Amino acid sequence: MSAAESVQKDGMGGVDLAKRWLESTTWVELPFDVYNNAPVCSLRRLGGKVQRYDLFGAIHTDPPTLLYVDRQGRQPCRPMGRRWMKRRPDDSGAPQKEKCMISREIRGLDFDSYLQHIRCFTDEELIPREIEMVDAGEVPADLVERMAQVGLFGITLPREWGGLGWTVEQQVLLTLEFTRASCVYRSRFSTTIGLCSQVLLDYGTAAQRTRHLAAMAGGDRVASFALTEPEAGSDAGAVTTTAVRDGDHYVLNGHKRYITNAAWADLLIVFARTEQGPSAFLVELPASGVSTRLPHRMNGHEAGPVAEIDLVGVRVPAENLIGGEEGVGLRQALRGINHARTHVAATAVGQATRLLSEATRHAIHRSQFGTPLADLGAVESMLGRSYAEMVAGRALVLDCAREFDTGPIPHHRIAAAKLFCTEMASEVADRAVQILGGEGIVGDSPVPRMWRDVRALRIYEGASQIHERNLARHLKSTVGDGGGV
Repeated sequence: MSAAESVQKDGMGGVDLAKRWLESTTWVELPFDVYNNAPVCSLRRLGGKVQRYDLFGAIHTDPPTLLYVDRQGRQPCRPMGRRWMKRRPDDSGAPQKEKCMISREIRGLDFDSYLQHIRCFTDEELIPREIEMVDAGEVPADLVERMAQVGLFGITLPREWGGLGWTVEQQVLLTLEFTRASCVYRSRFSTTIGLCSQVLLDYGTAAQRTRHLAAMAGGDRVASFALTEPEAGSDAGAVTTTAVRDGDHYVLNGHKRYITNAAWADLLIVFARTEQGPSAFLVELPASGVSTRLPHRMNGHEAGPVAEIDLVGVRVPAENLIGGEEGVGLRQALRGINHARTHVAATAVGQATRLLSEATRHAIHRSQFGTPLADLGAVESMLGRSYAEMVAGRALVLDCAREFDTGPIPHHRIAAAKLFCTEMASEVADRAVQILGGEGIVGDSPVPRMWRDVRALRIYEGASQIHERNLARHLKSTVGDGGGV
């Protein structure tokens, strides 16, 4: 008797029965509304990576099995608007062959041609499908595949590791283009191209790089950076997740939150406290003892939510300790974070560019008091100031990127760029909403959605107040020692 038939016959609680039925599966629950307020569970036996889908359909009792049943075992209900997610390892137990998805045509392009390709991809595929993404509550799977095919998962990695080998300056120029579209698109590959790949590239062992980097560059392996905890946000050194050595393994226990891409990641970089201090571990998913869950509500980035992670007795091979060295996790994290901050600053400029374009277009075509809004002095002032600040942010982040390429990494200038550009983007977004008036609050204009999205940029990769504090301390130290600004 199948699980679905058993539930229908016995009236057992669908959630508990189904979870026992697929004991090796890690489940992730998203909120949803249903007819008649009936909680619904939906489970599916799958191989390979995480799958996300809307729950519309009937019970299927033959594998692969899809089961809809409420907790009282009643007839199936129709859920509305949200989903469950889950992962299950391949039933055969055979190793899965990784396949790089970057097309041969893309690999043959020089940078200027590639930049133009991404510009067209943004205008012709990403921006036109934003409403579809919002309505679905997720980035469409075929669009994620297209992002991999055009190489967006590989822009930061060298060619020898399967990437496209672009410099940091070139990465910033690309980011300025594809982040004219919703920054939720970027979030799907941001942790892979930034925090995770850069830590592995600089600190991973040869075996770790060989195992993961090419698959990450091709979009076959989504990586997630699990650092933040309830008591370890800006104070990253306060992590309480533990990793205890047990023979040729470490056993991880703890809780992470606000982790981008965790719910559909194939690989986690988990920061945990060992005897020598914070250390970084590779946790390949699915893994026994790892579970994730998504928030019931997001204020911005709704189609790309962050997740919480529970780690309960997770056994990780000792060779998965990044670099093979304990106690250097925060130093490793900082390498990825400086790269990520540069990209976040560029993302803020890309978002501001789109917001300013939308606001200007509206102001030109909308008339009040017998004249276009764009000709009113107050509106001209907002548009002009926004343009000046956007151009300044663009110049600042490009300058940081060039210095990043030539070395050493300009930690404080990157912090300044991240601070300035993210605050600037929020100001531009607020002015854009003001210029649109009612349309900035009601309807399908991208402006109110982007207004919510850019607000988060001032928080992650270092809150603005942390950057202000650190920059002030840098100034006091430099000038106090007899130097100059």
